[in-house]
Amino acid sequence: MPRNPVLAWVLLVPVAHLLAVAHEWFYFPPVVLDVHLRVGPLRGEYAVPIARGSIGFLIDLAVVALVIAAFLRRRLGVSWRAALFDGAVHLLPLGFAPLLLLVGHGQVRVLLLAALVGGVTAAAVLRLAAPAAETADLPSRWPPRLAASLATLAAVWYATIMYAQYSSYWTSVYDLGLFAGALRSTVHGDGFLYTPMFGCTFLAEHFSPVLALLAPLYMLFDHPMTLQVVQSVSMAGAGYLVYRLADETLGDRWVALAFCASWLVLPDTLHAQWHGFKMDLLEPPMVLGAFLALRRGSDRWFLLCVALLWATKEDAFVATTALGLYAWAAHGRRRTGLAVVVAGVVLGVVLLAWVVPAYADFRLAGDYVTRFTEDGYKFS
Repeated sequence: MPRNPVLAWVLLVPVAHLLAVAHEWFYFPPVVLDVHLRVGPLRGEYAVPIARGSIGFLIDLAVVALVIAAFLRRRLGVSWRAALFDGAVHLLPLGFAPLLLLVGHGQVRVLLLAALVGGVTAAAVLRLAAPAAETADLPSRWPPRLAASLATLAAVWYATIMYAQYSSYWTSVYDLGLFAGALRSTVHGDGFLYTPMFGCTFLAEHFSPVLALLAPLYMLFDHPMTLQVVQSVSMAGAGYLVYRLADETLGDRWVALAFCASWLVLPDTLHAQWHGFKMDLLEPPMVLGAFLALRRGSDRWFLLCVALLWATKEDAFVATTALGLYAWAAHGRRRTGLAVVVAGVVLGVVLLAWVVPAYADFRLAGDYVTRFTEDGYKFS
């Protein structure tokens, strides 16, 4: 371990810059990437965004390293020098992220990045969950109160953002309009999730029967903003579940509060509010609820969360397969985990191969939809 902890912070600078480059270019096709790489990361039209991203990532990583260091020093009783070095080193593997730009397939690239971030996070959590050096004091009552308050304020904040977009005629008919039309048809008896713009049921676009659970609420508040408020509560509520999961995993309420705040102000969490209503944004509370149910030994709640995920979107079986394997490997629930994996894969095959294409056959040429591929599922 180096004597000077400044070295650990210096190492964060190239990691931050490389992450900024990777984040800025991650969704570009290989041909475009090749052109920009010839120009250089700090030249051309993307120079300013990449430089700005480098500074932002440097601040983010420094804060995360500081939180990890503070936790290690408090829980394990190590020096600030050792804690700072440990916190910085845990983030260094993220410097391999730009190498993923060499992967030509965009979706595989993103999945590999998610795996890299997940691995770094898992390593940090295992390190943070090490036994304490001495008996901890009684837990403070303030963190859970602050977490609930932050989640409530975030829900209001998200809904305000969406209302500003809606009131300025900046919402999308292809997202919010589709869902609002489908629920309105269901409530008024014009057909189950029937979408007037498609001329058929919304199930031809996505297998989302969970929308029916929102029908009673839509009967009381027949307005597109009802969906936006539900989405706001979902994303903000997920932040509070992050707090509960971090608290029960790490045993430190203040650090758990930091995780909660990180989720609520995460740039991707905020940006998601600008794209209308999305079924995907109802899934985080279900996933986090499944993890909490496993930690608390409740197979019933775990299976309920998994069932809701299956009813949310046709590709949710990917997430439930991971949850099933986690239940098997980490919590010893072999029967439950195996059942979730098998049932999820079977359901995914049935939905992608037969159900969604069968509903799509009702569409007529010229409808306002994206053209389906030969396999019948345009999101494959």
